Amino acid sequence: MPETRPFIPEAAGLGLYIHIPYCVHKCGYCDFNSYAGAPESQMEEYVSALRRELHHWQSDPRVRGRSIETLYFGGGTPSLLPTGALLSILEDCARSFSLAEGLEVTLEANPGTLTLEKLKILRSGGFNRLSLGIQALSDPLLRTLERIHTVAEGVEAVRSGRRAGFSNLSIDLMFAVPGQTLEQWRWTLSAAKALGPDHISCYHLTLEPGTDFYRLWRQGGLLLPPEEDGVAMLEETMDFLPAAGFEHYEISNFALPGRRSLHNQTYWRNQEYLGLGAGAHSFLGGERFCNFHLPRRYVAAVREKGSAVSSRERSTGATALGESFMMGLRLLEGIDLEELSNRYWIPVGEAYRSSFRELVEKGLVSLEGNCLKLTRKGILFSNEVFMALLSPPPEAAPLISQLTINQ
Repeated sequence: MPETRPFIPEAAGLGLYIHIPYCVHKCGYCDFNSYAGAPESQMEEYVSALRRELHHWQSDPRVRGRSIETLYFGGGTPSLLPTGALLSILEDCARSFSLAEGLEVTLEANPGTLTLEKLKILRSGGFNRLSLGIQALSDPLLRTLERIHTVAEGVEAVRSGRRAGFSNLSIDLMFAVPGQTLEQWRWTLSAAKALGPDHISCYHLTLEPGTDFYRLWRQGGLLLPPEEDGVAMLEETMDFLPAAGFEHYEISNFALPGRRSLHNQTYWRNQEYLGLGAGAHSFLGGERFCNFHLPRRYVAAVREKGSAVSSRERSTGATALGESFMMGLRLLEGIDLEELSNRYWIPVGEAYRSSFRELVEKGLVSLEGNCLKLTRKGILFSNEVFMALLSPPPEAAPLISQLTINQ
């Protein structure tokens, strides 16, 4: 039996995620930790707690001395916060942590919560990447999705972002939306290209339990396009955007050269990150942990002890390896099995040989040398691949079960 040793995460740089849970209106499909209609006083309390949590984590031994390589403000709608609040959080990040030179600082924003002046101030204050939740370029579809903006406002948000100096600008789009046709999606892709973004994320609408859309669908009040239409829309995306100069680098993400999302690659490469704010997740020292979700519970916990961690899970070798497969294969460049073997101290290619063989025979993955990656068919049916690799095959289980992750 090959020698097994504990997996030791690399003491490299970290990604830092800041969660702002507030929004103007919670869309019916949204299952993120977000809350609409919060009074200004509650948001002020939240920002104060967030700044206190920042100071708390600066002395943690798993963080101290490590540089922050990427910084991401997500939500909710971070752009809903006043400009001064956003800049104060960013300034506290710089005071509390060692920020890498030229790091990517992303702000998620929704049209309808932005002005050109606000964007100019945020850009000059240190934000250098803007991610806009456009979602659709049709007013009827925007109404279906319960978005608060119009097509005209979405287009203006992109233009204002450019005028404000954001040279790294991303837009989000959704497909397989109720009432959407393949021809409409083709037009959307063409119109999106004409807006001139550097990065486009295209997400298949998924109905998550607990959302208004899910309840409506269960009651028969929401009709989704047939599954084959969603597959056809993804295939159209995979053809159109690369032909327009965008690199298809992750299942849902397309970027012009040099404009990949650096922060999200932290997740996909199963690297370490710290998440701050209500409901934020972290991965440090082989441990995954999460903050309290409710903002008021989060604020109370931070006031009491400086942090708001509500749950922890220490990954076993099997869990961590399954996560590496599930996240790493989202990147179209695939996974280097030799690198993975060195990381986990087991011969991964040998241990998973039967699983790989079955997926290759189904045409879902390719295995060339040490590189395992999704095929075109595998991109379309990626969940089948992830489920097959999330748990080790029976013959590998005894070896993998011995792996642990160091403190």
